[in-house]
Amino acid sequence: MIFIQATPPTGEITLHQTGESDPYKEQFQTTLAIIEEDESKGWAPEVLAKRIVRIAECKNPRQRYIIGSFEQKLAVSLKYILPRKWFRMIIQGHYKVS
Repeated sequence: MIFIQATPPTGEITLHQTGESDPYKEQFQTTLAIIEEDESKGWAPEVLAKRIVRIAECKNPRQRYIIGSFEQKLAVSLKYILPRKWFRMIIQGHYKVS
């Protein structure tokens, strides 16, 4: 079993595994490595903060904003365009989930 723990106030997320004999251990390690690599390539907090300030200072801000890389924005759009099964297959491929 795998569970996720969020640590307030930082929001840091920790993934935990229940034991060495876990049948999902190898898959978990592979997916976790991909997630950590994606996070390491993320934006500096200052970049996101500047965008948030710009939105907060807007006279008529939109209700929703998608802030992220091109791939992240594309994923959000595809989620609403593609059939669920196709989108799930894309995500599974990215995270190498079998």
